[in-house]
Amino acid sequence: QVAVDFGYEPVSPNTVAADVTASVGFLSDSISVSVVDRTAILRGEVASEEDRRLAEILARFEPAISAVQNDLTIAAGREAR
Repeated sequence: QVAVDFGYEPVSPNTVAADVTASVGFLSDSISVSVVDRTAILRGEVASEEDRRLAEILARFEPAISAVQNDLTIAAGREAR
């Protein structure tokens, strides 16, 4: 039997949300991120569909995230890029 013995402290959802927010914040000031059971929930407005997809991709790069719920909307009056 193999046993792995190393210290591990789980990261709090607030810390993970702050890390994801830092990653996607350059896309829009209105993005908010919450984390529930390793799922990042993205809310707010972005300028384009491209920015919406990019935010989701960046959130998926966070090691503590296993799923993304992308509730971002495209700002009214903006053309899709």
